[in-house]
Amino acid sequence: MSHSFRRRLSSSLTHAALLAALAAPTLVVAQPQQFAFDVPAGPLDKALLAFADQSKLQVLYDDATVQGRLAARLQGRFTAEDGLKRLLAKSDITAQQIRPGVYVLKRLSVATTPPLSAAEPLIAEPATELAELIVTGSFIRGAPPSSPIVTVSRDDIDRSGRASVADLLAALPQNYGNAASPTAAIGLADTSGVNGSMAQGVNLRGLGANATLVLVNGRRMAGSGLKGDFGDISAVPTAAVQRVEVLLDGASALYGSDAVAGVVNVIPRRDFDGGETRIRIGGARGGAEQVQVSQALGRAWRSGHVLLALEYQADAELKASERAYTATTDLRALGGTDHRTIYSMPANIIAYSASAGAYVPTYAVPATGAKAASDLIAGGRNLQNNREAFSALPRQTRYSAYLDARQELTDRLTLSGDLRFTRRDFAYSGQGTPSIFQITSANPNFLSPDGASSQLIAYYFGKELGAARTSGRSKSLGASSGLDAKLWGDWRGEAYLAYAEQQTFSAIPRQLSSSALNEALGNTPDNPATSFSTARDGYFNPFGAGAANSAAMLNFIGSGWQTTDTVARVGTANLKADGSLLQLPGGALKLAVGAQFRQEQFRTRSLVSSSAAAPAVYGGRTFMRNISAAFAEIRAPLVGEANARPGLQRLELSLAGRVERYEAQGSSATPKAGLLWAPTSDLAIRGTYGQSYRAPGLTELHEVRVISPSTLTASNGQILSIVQYGGNLDLKPETATSWTLGFDWTPTFAPGLSVSATTFDTNFKDRIGRPVLENFQQALTDPAFAPFVSRVSPATSPADLARVQALVAESTGTSIKLYPLNSFGAIIDARVVNAAELRVRGLDLSATYTFNLGADRLSVGGNATYLFDFKRRLTPTAAISELVDTAGNPVDLRLRGLASWARGPFGANLTINYVDDYAAAASQRVDSWTTVDLQLTWTAPAKTGALKGVGLALSAQNLFDQDPPFYDSALGIGYDAANADPLGRFVSVQLTKRW
Repeated sequence: MSHSFRRRLSSSLTHAALLAALAAPTLVVAQPQQFAFDVPAGPLDKALLAFADQSKLQVLYDDATVQGRLAARLQGRFTAEDGLKRLLAKSDITAQQIRPGVYVLKRLSVATTPPLSAAEPLIAEPATELAELIVTGSFIRGAPPSSPIVTVSRDDIDRSGRASVADLLAALPQNYGNAASPTAAIGLADTSGVNGSMAQGVNLRGLGANATLVLVNGRRMAGSGLKGDFGDISAVPTAAVQRVEVLLDGASALYGSDAVAGVVNVIPRRDFDGGETRIRIGGARGGAEQVQVSQALGRAWRSGHVLLALEYQADAELKASERAYTATTDLRALGGTDHRTIYSMPANIIAYSASAGAYVPTYAVPATGAKAASDLIAGGRNLQNNREAFSALPRQTRYSAYLDARQELTDRLTLSGDLRFTRRDFAYSGQGTPSIFQITSANPNFLSPDGASSQLIAYYFGKELGAARTSGRSKSLGASSGLDAKLWGDWRGEAYLAYAEQQTFSAIPRQLSSSALNEALGNTPDNPATSFSTARDGYFNPFGAGAANSAAMLNFIGSGWQTTDTVARVGTANLKADGSLLQLPGGALKLAVGAQFRQEQFRTRSLVSSSAAAPAVYGGRTFMRNISAAFAEIRAPLVGEANARPGLQRLELSLAGRVERYEAQGSSATPKAGLLWAPTSDLAIRGTYGQSYRAPGLTELHEVRVISPSTLTASNGQILSIVQYGGNLDLKPETATSWTLGFDWTPTFAPGLSVSATTFDTNFKDRIGRPVLENFQQALTDPAFAPFVSRVSPATSPADLARVQALVAESTGTSIKLYPLNSFGAIIDARVVNAAELRVRGLDLSATYTFNLGADRLSVGGNATYLFDFKRRLTPTAAISELVDTAGNPVDLRLRGLASWARGPFGANLTINYVDDYAAAASQRVDSWTTVDLQLTWTAPAKTGALKGVGLALSAQNLFDQDPPFYDSALGIGYDAANADPLGRFVSVQLTKRW
């Protein structure tokens, strides 16, 4: 879409949302939304916590207001306002709304009313629904943040029909899929190559998974991936989750490094009382079968609670051959291009073409093999589908446990703690080994159609050695212990110690050994240290067609292997206090102050056995740094209940700042300001401005130098290139400036209607990355990468030959030594640098409308993100590129529309997911993609007996099995894994038993 058209469309979307909100009440006779409450009798403060967890309200109060008060049991279906009134009915406390969904409790008079005794419960038809109480984005208790927040409740997870929190977050319009996900890794949309363990991160706004801070119960997770720089959200068992709060704004002023795009905070089921067993089975066409079993046990008592959640989930592999758009790199049948390569089996004899600037086939081995030079096909060319035996989705098995407990030690001191552990096993298949090697007359199988004493062979070993099969295991651990203290007045203190660790191990067996291949070819003498002998076992024959080489031969040349293990650790000590400083006309001026100390450690170690007797060792050193921080937040109610006036019901200013010092990397100071204005009781207008940053990761600073070969497309053909990777000790922090402006509207004339809109702008500078690696396929064709590319001609330039020779000698890679030195045409620097700048601007829209129509309860709503700009500058001197609506990058419009219906024990939930069309090339576009999810539910109405608490859900994701829109990727994949997935229709059945 053009820039001006996008602006007009965004304006139209905004007006459409408002018009829909205004028109909606005229469609039906709206009734206020009712919630199912089950609040035990007891102390009023605990009853209010449970009430807020079961409603859509925030309830703010000082401890002195509710101290010594008791609440009657509240059980049944009521509106939120009616339920709160009933809870407070026999007390001297009243509730006043200060903004949509937020109430403040106050005493009616100075006189003290005797505490309530437990009264008769208020009973109606039972049901269950959960919602939020504590809001991520502020360290001040009860303070609603001015930043935009998306809350995914337990009910949202259940109604989505998805198995995990990670799956549901992946569907959020604000979360982009081109990084840190199994789909992006296997679909090659994630060009960083760091997610070989198939972890699931969150990539808010498309700023990168390492720019989104992931917390569990407010505590940091250890990093995943080869760089240890993003949180694996799949390590959190769904059975333990009460809700997930997604803060869509920079928050380094509160949380420190990494919170550039926002924060994801997973909140456990703190007040769960009882038991819940879930069994879920499902599958898709051709594979991806899934089994999930979970058990949650919770117990709450007057002074504390405990929760134990156990979960098992097994996801079967989906093979690429099961989808037409991933089965082959020859995409002509789908309207695309033939991306097969000359590295094939049967093989090609190749020669360097000066006019083409690349190696080209001169003779092809026929499909039946060649036994004489006359059998070779002059001018022929064999092409290979190198996606044979690929995976489209990995096999994964997860075992998770979560324990959370809290206990009041005295009336002023509370002890809390949690423990989380997940083990995830994974396996998937990637590309077999392509190679160029030389064969000479020393090999009895040698064929020379032109009489030369040696020939270069372009060969694909995948058919004989198999696809590269990666398997491994990831372990995620988190533990914390904290003390909450009532200090003086309404001041409260919190101190906690936390530790998190992420361990990952992966292995790739049966890799091509260059030394073994050269021995088997006869290029080097027999090595007496090996069990292989050409005199006994024969010579490798590249002129066959599938059965020319024995199993012993293949085992010998396929004796290479590779293992990688990473360990990331983070330990945190945190101290915070918050409370009121003084009374302003609009309310209490509140302050939160704190300090934090963190220690981060990371180690990565790879062993590669390919070309020497002893495996090459990469890394192995543990890098560590200490971080100390101090932070403060102040919230000033300039206008409140006492001094409100027409058009100015509330005006609240918030300021926050954090100073964080990184050992050896210096200090960063980040401020943030927010303003909240409520002109009426049902409309709140909010805005924020802040700065954020991300410190260089330990691997980005210390990553070892790696040199490997890669074949890339240039304007004159395919060029074999030497690529250099590695870290950079001179890196400085990434910085970002962001602002948001939006509103939340819950009109009083339309109970059950809620409309929100937020416009956002983030300017992300000094981005750390590998500009070449992130756009690898364009490295030789895009002029922006010219500073990182050196064209070489070792066949004609002695200087270039010496340079190539030195780099090849330095490398300990698996295959670079198989290539003749004069076959390389470029040297590419893909090391880590501070180079890029990214600016993202857009609009978030959301609306929900819940109402009753007779005995039916209905709800409709939606969540959409529209991007105005996604502009990137690769280097300080490069031109700015507009990437929105281009393949591999965020599209301009993503949305989810939802509708639900409930009547008695039956329910249905319908979701429409939409991804807009976008450009694939100058004259090509990728079509829009619309999928429909449907869930049918039944909850047993029995109040006693075996069926009590039983629920059944039948869910279908992508109900109509819509394939992703076709994209003619240069990588030979027929869809864009950044904006779609290959799963297809996935049908599941879930049985739940609650007691």
